[in-house]
Amino acid sequence: VNNTDESIHGQATVTCKDVTNMDYMFQSCTKLTSLDLSDFDTSNVTDMSAAFYECENLTALDVSNFDTSNVTSMGGMFDGCSSLKVAPALPATELKSTCYAYMFDDCTSLTVTPELPATTLSPYCYNYMFSDCTSLTTAPALPATDLAKSCYSGMFSGCTALTKAPELKASILVTDCYSYIFLDCSNLSS
Repeated sequence: VNNTDESIHGQATVTCKDVTNMDYMFQSCTKLTSLDLSDFDTSNVTDMSAAFYECENLTALDVSNFDTSNVTSMGGMFDGCSSLKVAPALPATELKSTCYAYMFDDCTSLTVTPELPATTLSPYCYNYMFSDCTSLTTAPALPATDLAKSCYSGMFSGCTALTKAPELKASILVTDCYSYIFLDCSNLSS
């Protein structure tokens, strides 16, 4: 990486200004428990797919300062982060990404989800976004998008502690992309 700040003796801060692809960047960093990304310049990044894939001991992560204005895929970004209890807040800027598939898949300790981003692009893919989040009791509200053009297959499948589902608007039913959305949600009561 070309952009570093070595002002602190023996410590370098990576800024990642020239990075355009973060897919699998921290894959399987199983001993990582926290990560300071406050100096990451993600303004040129277009792909964040599986960036923290299987960081199974990661307990805290702040990505709210990420510039995601050029990112088109966040699929599997936190897949397998089984120690995350609170999902990282997604950036406040409007996202270009249309792929959120498997984003929090197998985050078995997850109890708090982020507000799902509203975008102006379609179609959207939320397939298996929260699948196997076995500690999740309440599903997040679905974003204000054109539900008829979105895919939700398996979005909450395997969420065995889920007791409350999000409101499903009629337009979701005209798609064929809602199969297995609540598969094995055995505690769903509303």
